[in-house]
This record gives sequence, C-alpha cells and structure tokens, in this order.
Amino acid sequence: MAGLNCDLCGGVVRDGDGKVVVDRARFEGPDSSVDHLQLACNECFARLADRLHRMWELAWLKEHFLWVNQGVLEDLAAEAPARQWSAEAVRKFIRLGSLVLPEQSREPSKA
Repeated sequence: MAGLNCDLCGGVVRDGDGKVVVDRARFEGPDSSVDHLQLACNECFARLADRLHRMWELAWLKEHFLWVNQGVLEDLAAEAPARQWSAEAVRKFIRLGSLVLPEQSREPSKA
C-alpha cells in the first residue's frame, strides 16, 4: 500500500495501519452525510477520536473493498439513501481503493 499519507498530519501510513474517517457531527447528524473522507494514522485518530467517525480500518477496507464499493454505489443510486455522499468523498473512496487493492485486481497498464 504505497503512497498513503495521513490527511491530518502528513505522516506515512504504513502496512494498512490507518483508518478512513469522516467528521462525526456530519455523519451522525440528522442529514447523515459523507462529505469529506480522510485517511488518519492511528496516532491522529486516537488524538481526535471524539471528533471523528471511523468508517473503516484501512487493512479491513483492503480485504473488503469490492463489498464496500457495492454499498457506496447502492447509496448513490437510492432514492432515499441511508447516507448522502459528496462527489469529493466518492472520488477519495475510489482513489483509496485503487491504492489498497492488490496489483492483480487492477486493470493492466496500456503499454
């Protein structure tokens, strides 16, 4: 999982030890929304846990990305979704997926 940095402190997130988080107040509010996904290292999450909602452990997301992706797509397609996803949050989710998925599951590069 190369190229992953904590969005909060800029430190390197190693070996899937990070967490994908959102603002707790927005996520748990009456209009439950996912509008700004962030990758947090374990230290930043521990420091800010009262303000953040953990969506997924990065290592868990790596193992279950396609299943989670299906749920995100269902939320996006639903008339009355459980959560509203911003375009920016969807882009970040897809980018994280492209970084955590095993190489063999990605589209071959065009040579």
